[in-house]
Amino acid sequence: MKPIDWGNVSALHPKFIGIIKEWINPKGDHMNTAQIFIALSIAVLAVIALLVFIIGKSRRGNRLTPLAGLAYGFIVAGIVFSDDRLIGYSLMGVGVILAIIDIIKKLRQSKGSRNQAKSIACP
Repeated sequence: MKPIDWGNVSALHPKFIGIIKEWINPKGDHMNTAQIFIALSIAVLAVIALLVFIIGKSRRGNRLTPLAGLAYGFIVAGIVFSDDRLIGYSLMGVGVILAIIDIIKKLRQSKGSRNQAKSIACP
């Protein structure tokens, strides 16, 4: 794997690029793309685990729906098959769409249950 060419990242401010380079690799050696991907993946997973741990203590009844599980599976498959960009991004896109559908279904169900409670409470 070839190292990242930081000179081609023109969208970011040069000072910001220098800070990122120094933070990722203080010795100045080149890190390849796989090493950066692994480091970022570990950081994201640590943040997600921390959020699940914090939120999980306060919410006991919130379970993963089958549609959300399927969405998660598609996203993980997209990451696994990311070598072929068309397949990887397609799988991730399907996962995101399924997750959005699941969120919309949950919102509609919660609105419906609130409207029923209002109609029962106020005859």
